[in-house]
Amino acid sequence: MSQKGKITITFNDNPINGEFIRFKRGKDINGIAITPILMESTFYSGARTSNNRLPINAFVSTAGEAAAAAYVQYFQIDQNISNLMTIQRTANVVVIEIELLWNFESFETNGTASVVIEQDITPAFFISEVNVLESTTDTCNFVRVRVLTSQQSDSWYFKGGLSDQNTVVTNPFFIEVPRTQPKEMVITKNLATPIDLITTWYPPNTFFIH
Repeated sequence: MSQKGKITITFNDNPINGEFIRFKRGKDINGIAITPILMESTFYSGARTSNNRLPINAFVSTAGEAAAAAYVQYFQIDQNISNLMTIQRTANVVVIEIELLWNFESFETNGTASVVIEQDITPAFFISEVNVLESTTDTCNFVRVRVLTSQQSDSWYFKGGLSDQNTVVTNPFFIEVPRTQPKEMVITKNLATPIDLITTWYPPNTFFIH
């Protein structure tokens, strides 16, 4: 079971030139606080000319929705190139989550956006158990991975390559995984944050899942 930090930002109005959104992501390891990292984005009229600079897009019917869309689009480039966080948007509401050890703090804005920060929350959808078994198709080149989730998942796919969505109808379910390193699988459920499952093989017979 994993825990997450979560920040929900609601853009209540269309942004003005110079309006900023800033907060920090901090980390605590064995009671020792790591210097927080600033996450800051500022809206400007005109074209985007540098990182952390968000263009003010054409407004849409829901106040703040264009601002939220621009924020999500460029947050991924400016603040999340390593995919440490997951970010989702529904209309004018943006939800950002981060894994255990990290949390969000110190939200500030000179605009009308509002925020809810939640620390160390346990998601409803998570991996309960993983087992490595002998492949039923090719024991030399594959292993069979048994995955049990807290709720029925919808599908899984291999990340970073040409892979179709594979429908999941049982819990637990099984995946035949090539003995390559690393191999990252994504497990999905409607309206839930996808889960990454990474397998690493150290020849000749050591197989890690994390």
